[in-house]
Amino acid sequence: MHLRKTVQLFGDDAGGRLALARVLYAQGKYDDFVKEAKAAVAFLANWNAPVPEVRDFLAKFDRWGPGVSLPPAPDPRIIIGWNYD
Repeated sequence: MHLRKTVQLFGDDAGGRLALARVLYAQGKYDDFVKEAKAAVAFLANWNAPVPEVRDFLAKFDRWGPGVSLPPAPDPRIIIGWNYD
């Protein structure tokens, strides 16, 4: 609940979005996981902050479906908006 609220308030928080995606995956909400993870990857691509481990996990998920391990949730280091100060 708190991560979802954070993502709603700070849409540019890609790290929070990846963490939310990980929680959704753990809860078995795979459609929501894919939506949040792809949104974070697309956002980070605009800032030249690739997250190859997340892209690889999404490719495997698209091909084979859910696995036993949780997806990675790196904390990308991008400086934008309120945390730029």
